[in-house]
Amino acid sequence: MNWLVPYVAGDIKYAFVERTLCLFDYDFRVRDQEVTVVLSTASGYPIDFAVTLYEIRHFDATLNKYSDVKGVSVSTPVYRYVDLTTSSEDHLLELRVESKTGDVCAITSLQPFQCPVSDLEETVRQDTDGSYQTMLQKSAFNVDRRKFGDGALVVFIVTSSDEPCGINLGEHVDPDRSKDFEFILADSIERKKVGRLVGSSLGLLSAVCLVAIVLTCFCSQHGKEKKIRRRVEKVHERQVSVSMTALNEAGGIHAAADDDEDRHHHANDDDTEAVTSVRDVVDNYERKDNKKGVAAERRYPEYVSELSKITAKEGSLGSKDKKLRIMFLKSELYAWLTLIVGMFYGVPALQLVLNHNYKLLDSGDQDMCYYNFYCAIPAMIFSNFNNIFSNIYYLIFGILFLILTWHRKRQYTRFLERIAQKTAEEVDSFPAGARVVTEFGIPQHFGMFYAMGYALIMECFFSSFYHVCPSDENFQFDTTFMYIIASLSFLKIYQFRHPDITTTAYKVFFGIGLVLFSEAIGIFYGNTVYWVLTLIVYFFLIVCLLAILYHPGEWSFSKSLFVQMYRSVRSRIGKDKKKKESPKPKASKKRLILVLVLLVLNLLLLIIGAITTPNSSSYILMIFIGNLLVYVIYYLIMKIFHREKLTINVYVYSALAIFSWIIALIFYNNRDTDTTLSPAQSRNLNRECIALDMYDHHDIWHMFSAMGLFQCFMLFLNLEDGIFDVPRNEIPIF
Repeated sequence: MNWLVPYVAGDIKYAFVERTLCLFDYDFRVRDQEVTVVLSTASGYPIDFAVTLYEIRHFDATLNKYSDVKGVSVSTPVYRYVDLTTSSEDHLLELRVESKTGDVCAITSLQPFQCPVSDLEETVRQDTDGSYQTMLQKSAFNVDRRKFGDGALVVFIVTSSDEPCGINLGEHVDPDRSKDFEFILADSIERKKVGRLVGSSLGLLSAVCLVAIVLTCFCSQHGKEKKIRRRVEKVHERQVSVSMTALNEAGGIHAAADDDEDRHHHANDDDTEAVTSVRDVVDNYERKDNKKGVAAERRYPEYVSELSKITAKEGSLGSKDKKLRIMFLKSELYAWLTLIVGMFYGVPALQLVLNHNYKLLDSGDQDMCYYNFYCAIPAMIFSNFNNIFSNIYYLIFGILFLILTWHRKRQYTRFLERIAQKTAEEVDSFPAGARVVTEFGIPQHFGMFYAMGYALIMECFFSSFYHVCPSDENFQFDTTFMYIIASLSFLKIYQFRHPDITTTAYKVFFGIGLVLFSEAIGIFYGNTVYWVLTLIVYFFLIVCLLAILYHPGEWSFSKSLFVQMYRSVRSRIGKDKKKKESPKPKASKKRLILVLVLLVLNLLLLIIGAITTPNSSSYILMIFIGNLLVYVIYYLIMKIFHREKLTINVYVYSALAIFSWIIALIFYNNRDTDTTLSPAQSRNLNRECIALDMYDHHDIWHMFSAMGLFQCFMLFLNLEDGIFDVPRNEIPIF
């Protein structure tokens, strides 16, 4: 061992230096040993110095008992030996270090029992045999007992500045500062117990899923056919006196309400073809009114039957209608794109985090990853196995939702077959020129439900990727499929009442891709210029989205959107008074309320972003979740306002979802780490495991958030069951 006097650390020279000699090549318990001290200098002048060799009392610490080290300074690093001969190799080892002097930055290191010992700030970072952390108040290591021999060394180093710990940046520090430590190296959980806990968790989760599947299978379409038959009989009686205009609005075969029988037989074919967009519906009404000489005001469709012309053909089993096939392919495309995005985005993400993990293992630098070191269970190659394993709840609940969606689709197909057969006679008994409205309930599209299930499964993998080595840069992996889940949920609710005009999947995923690109730029270059540009684009996109929501089907995300918006603005400020245009259809006041609420919400979010400039991933997720929550609440209020029936399943899943999310958010806000802080500051938040000696607050968040997402998905899947027997010409659009 050799060192320089004075010891230079940063810009400060320390004349007093104290080092512990490494005598481990011999038996350090033998009191009589010879030590040779060699001194040399390049100075041409005499130098006075003093050398003191003394015995360190209490050099060896006891396993499973607390020990303390006092007065560690920059020039006097200290290490202690812990005998591990009494420790079983079936256990994991846990080192915990605490200090009350939390304003002094230090480095703690756990090293094998060998020489030389890396006990300087420069050498400890180059040692590949041990592990080290910066610390302020807390430090903890969880290691495999088998990686150590008969003993281990615990090293304490006070840094020359506080910058490694992320505090007092650029400030002068006291060169004579010191730090006291209290530490314990103890046996932790057995590896076999980890396996048993994993098995029991999987068993319990499998039992819950099995019960959910059984209950759902029993709650099938039983009793719906009788209600449909009763509804058909009522419609049969009512259609004798209903006008043909009402039949047209309900999606029936067009027949002009004219006394002239010849005109009835020569109706224009354009009035009977399937309407594929709201623009077609509006123009269709205008053409009819012009033919009759009626100067009626244009309007948007009011009932689902007017926006489900293509979907209505699903009742014709074996239909080869091209538009119908395209419509269902558009819905199924969401599922395929979700899988494709997950695969192609997941491979580089996995490569990146595994590379970080191997660097952590090779270098021993545990500041690379933000673990809760007080509850980090190492297993296999992972230092944080419990946070990775707890993501399995997303996987299990995602698979369960796919199974239940498949069951619902299968039951619905059989249901259509039986209803079609039982209503054939009633249809044939109708008056000439009329057709019973056999399209009931909200049109069923399952492609987006499958996409939601796949997204929940992908959230399992991407959240696991993040927790391999949690950091601010890797947080985008954890949030990517949260964006997708929020977008799919929003679109699915919109599709309930707008089945024929829901936007295509490739546009949605292209938009999400742009969001991810912006997020990545914000992580590495989140300066003022970035936030100014991002908030301007955000405001512009929100205006476009709200314009589309206010004019459903009239406007869409296309190259003509901006032209339409420009013309609309010009017409409203009076610059196009000379140009005669067809009157604009009036949107409902209820939709206007939705647009205004969303506008206020997004303006508030925009102001928050401008003032606080938060983490880009968290900010984007806040935008997605906030808009989804507003839309779900609006949709439920509209259902209650229109007195639509809600089944018991809706109440049950709503209650379970609210309960799950309340519990999840409580545990999420009790954070054990914070990637926005320095690693040393984040470790001050570390806390003990709170469940089964294996799970911390964030693990419980994974469990209950997975349950909450599943309950929300089941809520959406059952949301419209209460109006399954209501003709589509009586179901309002909102």
